[in-house]
Amino acid sequence: MIQLREVFYQTMDNKDFVLRKSNFIENNEKLSEKSKKRMRKSKAENTLRAYEADWLDFYDWCTHLGFQALPAEPETIENYINDLADNAKANTVSRRISAISENHKAGGYEDDNPCRGGLVRNALDAIKREKGTIQRGKSPLLFEDLQDLSPYFDTSDIAGIEIKRSC
Repeated sequence: MIQLREVFYQTMDNKDFVLRKSNFIENNEKLSEKSKKRMRKSKAENTLRAYEADWLDFYDWCTHLGFQALPAEPETIENYINDLADNAKANTVSRRISAISENHKAGGYEDDNPCRGGLVRNALDAIKREKGTIQRGKSPLLFEDLQDLSPYFDTSDIAGIEIKRSC
């Protein structure tokens, strides 16, 4: 793992999101071409975009306050997510932790990943408990509702039930 970290530091600025920086992947001589290709495709493009924005927010926060972003201390991440929780939803905070964790993992800090420790996990649990994470969806359509709507359905052909235009 030390060699992976050396490759990381030779090719990257800590501000970069590791999975976006192709030099990091390309310069790792231990990876086969197939492995390099798969590593670049390990996350969906939209996920990478969100993670990259989340990482840059964390990096800027660390820079502003004089903390090291990579590798980060668990206390740094806890302070960051508690600051973030003042204005963000619990799911946003959770996604930010995922982005920070992914960047540490891809940068060679999987075993020393500060996001996996109890300090960060407990802080996230407290934020989820305080803010709640329940997504409020619409009420389900009940059988009674269908009975009320049944006069508006053409039931003569069960295979092609369509809503009558009088609805």
